[in-house]
Amino acid sequence: MSEQTLLHEMTVRYPQTEFWNDSCEVTSLARAIEQGATGATSNPVIVLQAMQADLPKWEAYTRVLFEALPDADDEAIAWELIEHAVGLGADLLRPVFEQTDGKRGRLSVQVNPRYANDAEAMVEQAIGLSLIRGNIAIKIPATAAGLHAIEYLTSVGVTINATVSYTVPQVIAVAEAVERGIAYAESVGRDVSHVTPWATLMVGRLEDHLKDQARETGRGLPDDLFRMGSVAVFKRAYVLFKYRKFRTRLLAAAMRGHEHWSEFIGGRLVITIPPKTQDEFNASGVSVTPRIAVTPPAAVVETLSEFFPDFRRAYGSDPMEPEEFEHYGASQKTLRQFNQGYDNLLAFVADIRKNG
Repeated sequence: MSEQTLLHEMTVRYPQTEFWNDSCEVTSLARAIEQGATGATSNPVIVLQAMQADLPKWEAYTRVLFEALPDADDEAIAWELIEHAVGLGADLLRPVFEQTDGKRGRLSVQVNPRYANDAEAMVEQAIGLSLIRGNIAIKIPATAAGLHAIEYLTSVGVTINATVSYTVPQVIAVAEAVERGIAYAESVGRDVSHVTPWATLMVGRLEDHLKDQARETGRGLPDDLFRMGSVAVFKRAYVLFKYRKFRTRLLAAAMRGHEHWSEFIGGRLVITIPPKTQDEFNASGVSVTPRIAVTPPAAVVETLSEFFPDFRRAYGSDPMEPEEFEHYGASQKTLRQFNQGYDNLLAFVADIRKNG
């Protein structure tokens, strides 16, 4: 199976372009690894989806936790479930981690989305989560508080993956925070050479946000304009990262079409792809050709820049301060979804407790 897929072909021909499984669910992750996947991601929504894929097993395990931890509330049980789910996924990636001396093979686990504005709480939880397995990365939102957490966690040797990020200013700020963290560690003689940080650009969610704005303003623009606009933002960030020699690597997330994969082939970067979308990409017939250096048409950037201030912010034409990051429209939508996903996970636990 793996030898016949386009994703596997990419990992063989362009190994610098990593593909990750956008799920910690073990069946899909094992299948992705067969195709050359070298990492995986999770968040509250993804963890609940992983549990729902094998509901009887996770319901039974939750009841075991109730018995083993009689004083634990629903939130404590939910985090036990999260840690178990991501631990199982991390175990599958362990061989990749060992074969690459820790450069690949990590599974990203997200801190509590309710902590998006609390650097201290994020740091405390992140350090605990990093101990689940040796090949865990910690997802921290690219908010003002998140940047402080990223800098500190990097300085103590915790590998981070910045999330809730859609703009060039955000990923630049993340990479700068990582550099400050590394510089501080080196100044006090602390070895953090093992950290392999990432800065995510949620290209599909940026596309969604711009489409929403177009509908709200009644602008009838073609869908492919928004798709290529999100591609243009990612490619601009990639050029800037190369120019500034950041040690952080870019990661493309939230796929909405094959361009969010095919346009980034050949780059030294990561593309995280949901299991269903992997099948769609493999069936797309798109040629596995390096396109990372192909500049999107100038008309894409010009048109979107004319009509959408939020595109100009995303592209980096208009400046953004860290205090603005959490108020960016796509950030607000994603944080609401992550918090709702977290609430749904707590409801999952509460329902099992209630029904016995």
